[in-house]
Amino acid sequence: MQIQDFTPPLAHTADRHHLYERAVQSPRAEVDFIDQTYRKLRGRSARWLREDFCGTAAVGCEWVRRRPTNRAVGVDRDPEVLDWAQRNNLATLSADQRARIQLLEQDVATPASRPLDLVLALNFSYWLLTDRAALRAYFAQVRTALAPDGAFLLDAYGAMTPTASSSRSGRWRTRSLGASAMSGSRHCTTR
Repeated sequence: MQIQDFTPPLAHTADRHHLYERAVQSPRAEVDFIDQTYRKLRGRSARWLREDFCGTAAVGCEWVRRRPTNRAVGVDRDPEVLDWAQRNNLATLSADQRARIQLLEQDVATPASRPLDLVLALNFSYWLLTDRAALRAYFAQVRTALAPDGAFLLDAYGAMTPTASSSRSGRWRTRSLGASAMSGSRHCTTR
């Protein structure tokens, strides 16, 4: 009996971040949607975007490619994925585009250094915050980070209704913005 050489399955050699991007992200389509939505809500183009839980920073990179006036900040606590983003996504940007994106290794609850037009929490990333107090603190921080006409876009799955509603204070408005790829809804909360 002859013993064959063992070849590890492709899954053992695959780049998980690359596979993640291919499986769940479409940065061009996402930025198209973000751009159109903000313009529809505010009558102007957004400039400053923060991608919370940014991972590979694919959306932030697409954002700075879109217009020379666009700026992006990506926030994630995982140094390994941020290093991957630098080597694989930011490395594909021109020098001018790289100068307009910043990746921060920090908690998304850390206050922003400037008012933002847009804050994103896509791909159900904020679901990592399983404690009610942590989720509330994150949402409060996002609200503080937004410019007066800023918008917070996030994916939701499940019991959301496709109608506009207001919180008790009347300061937040939530709108369903259509179906996402996961049969959920994409929602925008604005000041």
